[in-house]
Amino acid sequence: SQQHKAERRKRIASLNYKAGVKAMGCSAFAPALGYLQTAIRLLPDDHWRSDFQLSLDIYSTAAECASIIPETKLMHQYCTTIIGLDCPILKKMRAYYILMDASSVQVTNN
Repeated sequence: SQQHKAERRKRIASLNYKAGVKAMGCSAFAPALGYLQTAIRLLPDDHWRSDFQLSLDIYSTAAECASIIPETKLMHQYCTTIIGLDCPILKKMRAYYILMDASSVQVTNN
């Protein structure tokens, strides 16, 4: 059924998120970003409404990972998505920190 298929995709997205976090913990940032991007692709269309916390965790972790690699365009894309959400600012703090950290690294390198 459609409901079963959606639940399965959400479960696989969650597993990819966990794999991404584990890979980041081992400093395997490129594979981690791959897992996190897969998790994002597997989220349902209404994921910000139906699975807010999981979506926020995946996007925030993907932004952090992209900032480390660095995949600046992806980092900005994920952070901008989070910052544009209609939710309390505290939920967006990690995205702001990632952007500030990336900006300070860029200034230091110039």
